[in-house]
Amino acid sequence: MDNQLIASRRDRAEIFGGAHALAADMYASRHRQISIPVIILSTVLGTTTLSSFIEIGKTAKLFVDIVICILAITVAVLAALQTFLDYASRSQAHTNAAAKFFALAQKWELLFNEDSSMREVSTLDELLAELIQRVPRVSIKLQQEAMKRHAELERGIPSGTLYRSIGTFLQAEPSELDKEFRNKLA
Repeated sequence: MDNQLIASRRDRAEIFGGAHALAADMYASRHRQISIPVIILSTVLGTTTLSSFIEIGKTAKLFVDIVICILAITVAVLAALQTFLDYASRSQAHTNAAAKFFALAQKWELLFNEDSSMREVSTLDELLAELIQRVPRVSIKLQQEAMKRHAELERGIPSGTLYRSIGTFLQAEPSELDKEFRNKLA
């Protein structure tokens, strides 16, 4: 079997996996950027609300009431955004997709090192195409960044994300891919 074809498919799976890993990191970061202020502002709001019960002058009372209203609105808006944007589940979906692409890349790597049949190559090609259709979309910018990092890895330049090893840490159900692969070969 043509090793160049197999290597290009493996690289494609690794690049898609890398792009999804980058997307997962981006969404996890955005989740933290909203969640931390919600936690802090909720705590401040609770404390400020309690302090409003203390006897203070009318001017100070008005100021405390205004601060409480502003904090309450800010917390409500941030909490609504956090729920609506749902960065946590987006991050998880991309983490799972990355792991599946890395598992598929490992299967391509095994074909590269073995004497593989056209049927096995065709089956993995179908799995790669199906996986691309089933997973969340990744922006062109993240795909380009993943391609750049992949090229750096291939040239031996250390990169922020080690794509070949990250798949083992992500642990997305490689058994699911194994079942699909076996079913298609049967």
